Amino acid sequence: MIIVQFVSLMVSAGVLIYALSCWRQSRMAFFAYTALAVLFNVLGYFLEVTASDLNAAIVACKVTYTGAPLTGVMLFFFSLDYTGRKRIAAPARNTIIGIALLFTVSTFLYPDIPLFYSNLEFSTEGLVNHLVVTPGPLYYPCFAFTFIFTIWAFFNLVVGFIREKRYEGSLVFIFSIALPLLAQVYAIVFGLINGWSPVRAALAFGILLLAIFLSRYRQAEWQSIGREQVVQEMQDAFILIDNKGMVLDYNLSAAGYFPALGSKTGKVTLSELWDFPVVNYTHYGTYQTDFDKNGRILNLKVTTAPLDANGKVTGTCVTINDDTVNHLMMQELSRLARRDDLTGLNNRATFFQDATTSFDLAVRQGELTGCAMMMDIDFFKDVNDTYGHAVGDEVLRFMGKLLIKRLRHTDIIGRYGGEELVVWMPATSLEGAKRVAEEIRVAVQEEHFEVGSARFNVTISIGIVDMASVELRDFEDLIKKADLALYEAKNTGRNRVCVYNEKPGGC
Repeated sequence: MIIVQFVSLMVSAGVLIYALSCWRQSRMAFFAYTALAVLFNVLGYFLEVTASDLNAAIVACKVTYTGAPLTGVMLFFFSLDYTGRKRIAAPARNTIIGIALLFTVSTFLYPDIPLFYSNLEFSTEGLVNHLVVTPGPLYYPCFAFTFIFTIWAFFNLVVGFIREKRYEGSLVFIFSIALPLLAQVYAIVFGLINGWSPVRAALAFGILLLAIFLSRYRQAEWQSIGREQVVQEMQDAFILIDNKGMVLDYNLSAAGYFPALGSKTGKVTLSELWDFPVVNYTHYGTYQTDFDKNGRILNLKVTTAPLDANGKVTGTCVTINDDTVNHLMMQELSRLARRDDLTGLNNRATFFQDATTSFDLAVRQGELTGCAMMMDIDFFKDVNDTYGHAVGDEVLRFMGKLLIKRLRHTDIIGRYGGEELVVWMPATSLEGAKRVAEEIRVAVQEEHFEVGSARFNVTISIGIVDMASVELRDFEDLIKKADLALYEAKNTGRNRVCVYNEKPGGC
């Protein structure tokens, strides 16, 4: 039995080392205090069974009761923390600890003041050396005090685990706490087993079982808590819905998009809160969609994936990422790739792409009304040479603003190259195109540019071609004819509008 008590002592010491290693972790401080109380309890009894006389056994008994009255109390405080129950207020907690310490002090007063023991005798008969106890006034109150708080802790822990449906945990706690309780009851009712008390060995192995379970369980719990924290704190919205579209769970970011989730979880389908196409919930993939959040239009990247349980799809996981910044950036990059920085007009490639599409559509629909215009700033090289390229750039910016302001949103305008500009005007008659061209020519002629004390004007030449009056192969052929008309306008005096004529030299 001495070997059993020695092993019990080593077990208690090992549990204390484990408990101290994690006592700063959430809800584990009082478990460390419990392990310390158990160690004193087991150490004292080991010293008692190895004592050689009464005085040594009395010292050992005092070591035992340094921890014994506190064991149930600390286990009770641990049960409150671990199950998330409200802690006892500091004054009440200090009072409970004070009562436990009073029992400890009463054992130290023996034999001068026999409050805890009326008498102690030393016996070497039986399996181990032991004390024969005659209880004093505080002996049974101490037992009842420790027993009540141990039972209370037992109840808190088991109920807490059952509520969380963690039945494995409840069974482990039942066994680990019931083991020393049953041993204590046996000792009270039936006495020692041939001089040996099984209480401390049961207490040591009970707390070992508890420590092993906590080590395994808390690792899984930490992983669960870690995942929960990641999900709750992630910037992306996270929503789980069942096969009927009913919201099962969501994180804080999701509540930011859909505030009604807070009061309707399990009572509302996601489609009732959001007009995102329902078909996308089962056609898994990634989608881009706009979302109105308090008057601000966001571009969201929505990913849907199956919620798989044992090979069976039980719902859908929806993650929502605010992709507005990237979307706007891509739009801006697309705009920059399509636009001419200086004039704000389409660049040459974009103009031909968009205008050709429009032209081909008009041909297919038989709407052979449309005109193309080529424009060129007269003597533009002289402007650059005389006033500098910065001033020339200002003239081009003016031309871009003028054309955007004067032409329709359906007209397609581009910078052809250098100082040449090009326009495609779908569904426009020749007379309409000539009138617009003349207005543009006059507006340019009347604009004054100033450089220091110098003031100057520029003019433009414009060539027009009507798609209905010529034979065409494609849109590029139309532009070539507009360019020929522009060439004719330049050769016949500049600052004028010239319409393409099939006859050589016609204008």
